[in-house]
Amino acid sequence: MAWFDTLKEQAAKIGMGVGAVTGKGFPRTLTVADIMSADVAVATGKFNKLGEFQIPAQQGYEWGYGSAAQPENQGYLYVSLKIAAGTQVEGKLRLVVSDANETKKVVIYEERTEVLRGSTTDKTQKVPLPRTGPRASEDDKLILELQPDSAVTVATTASTLLLPVTGYFLSRL
Repeated sequence: MAWFDTLKEQAAKIGMGVGAVTGKGFPRTLTVADIMSADVAVATGKFNKLGEFQIPAQQGYEWGYGSAAQPENQGYLYVSLKIAAGTQVEGKLRLVVSDANETKKVVIYEERTEVLRGSTTDKTQKVPLPRTGPRASEDDKLILELQPDSAVTVATTASTLLLPVTGYFLSRL
């Protein structure tokens, strides 16, 4: 049984199953300020946590938004990770959904950073990311991980993240 199935069962016990989601979700774009609280030193040979977005009370989130069937309405990724001097950081980036304790993780997406640096405004130069489950619930986390080609310190002031997500309001009433 997948960890997400367990979460759904637990949510259903307290009346927060899928039927308790209010609306179809709302698109949101997470930025550096939402994910990274400080510069992060990353080592080669492993995936390093760059930052996280912890799901607020009575909300749920999924990576991406919209549908691949309607490209004009789906989310698009833009990631430009840099050191303080402005040099690009190269490596593999992961989008992860995790439980609150980070003991159970699901990798949603993995790609080279070079691929994710298109344009901040032109969708044709970005990588599409339609809504992709599983949905993270209250206190769970959306995590950004990087396996760099060389050991560096990723600078928040020099980096840009535009990460599409879908948010949901969950009602207990």
